[in-house]
Amino acid sequence: MVVLAISICTKSGKALISRQFREMTRTRIEGLIASFPKLTSTGQQHTTIETEHVRYVYQPLEDLFVILITNKQSNILQDIDTLQLVSRVVSSICRPTDPREIDRNAFELLSSFDEIISLGYRENVNLAQVASISEMESHEEKIQEMIEKNKEREAKEELKRRAKLLDLQRKEQKKQMGGMGSYGQGMGGYGQSSPMGFGSQSSMGGMGSMGGMSNQGYDSPASADDGSSKFSATPKPPTTKARGMQLGRKQNNVDLMESLRSEAESAVPVARQQTPAQSSYSAPEEPAFPMESVHVHIEEKITLVANRDGGLENMEVKGDLMLRVSDPARTKISLTLKHSDDSSIQFKTHPNVNKALFNSDKVIAFRDSSKEFPLNTPTGVLRWRLLSKDEGSIPLSSKPRAIVQSA
Repeated sequence: MVVLAISICTKSGKALISRQFREMTRTRIEGLIASFPKLTSTGQQHTTIETEHVRYVYQPLEDLFVILITNKQSNILQDIDTLQLVSRVVSSICRPTDPREIDRNAFELLSSFDEIISLGYRENVNLAQVASISEMESHEEKIQEMIEKNKEREAKEELKRRAKLLDLQRKEQKKQMGGMGSYGQGMGGYGQSSPMGFGSQSSMGGMGSMGGMSNQGYDSPASADDGSSKFSATPKPPTTKARGMQLGRKQNNVDLMESLRSEAESAVPVARQQTPAQSSYSAPEEPAFPMESVHVHIEEKITLVANRDGGLENMEVKGDLMLRVSDPARTKISLTLKHSDDSSIQFKTHPNVNKALFNSDKVIAFRDSSKEFPLNTPTGVLRWRLLSKDEGSIPLSSKPRAIVQSA
């Protein structure tokens, strides 16, 4: 059994699609399909036509023909079974079966024909297997899609949870702000001046809006000191002024405020006794150096690593030269230095200092003669650095001695 081609054509012989499984020219297959309607007759009961070279096994499908073109030696029963499978595949893919649907689903039809016939021979497949292969479903792909959907669902749930949490936090904040407002409405006010620094006319009834405090709400420290001297060791019973009608006033809150004020009055003298001891401390003054009109400050830092035997492992010396001019007549001075010509010492001058003049004559002066040193401002004009492992260059010496203690 060799199937040469599977074709779908109209009743007039126009080829819509055709899949060849043997090498065949386009002219040859178009000629075979065009001659097919001439060979059919309405009076015949069979669906096979044999010619000199090929055999047509066909089946009408609405206004179309599904044709298997085979050689004359093929098994006619297997050809009919293959034709029925092809017709079912075409009917399942194209609904309705018309030329427009055939053209639109040509790729799917040709792929299905390849799954049924391979190199002219029938494959052992049925309609369900052909449909599954055509859908190209993958188990791994389905698992991956399920994982992606689960991630999306978890992300949406997390967003909903965070949104609910934010709503709860906003509601809690509103409740707290509302509670503070209702608490402030029930507070009466502080009356006479007290040693804590509250004035005689500072009404605290407006704490609901965190305001309402007048400019006299806090007295100065001097007035607080004067008020504290009037109190004796034993606290006096709290006295209250006559006050007008106050809305939202509660007797319990007033009693609580009066008791807190009396406790604060008794605690003030103890705090005032501790104040002189703290104020008696003064920071040590820095030692004063004699300052000239032109003051040169040299600072060197030595970092040295030595072993227990006194040998030098590494030594680094860093130095800075600072110049301070306090006389306006000497702002254009130049400094002549005398230092060692050791090549291991690295010097670095200020960017405005004439470096060539310093290297040749050891003189520090401005590159631009019109510039002046700033008055009463220390200016770093030179830095140097020395790295050495020579024990003879150590500027420090020590003589260890043993301490013997008698038993």
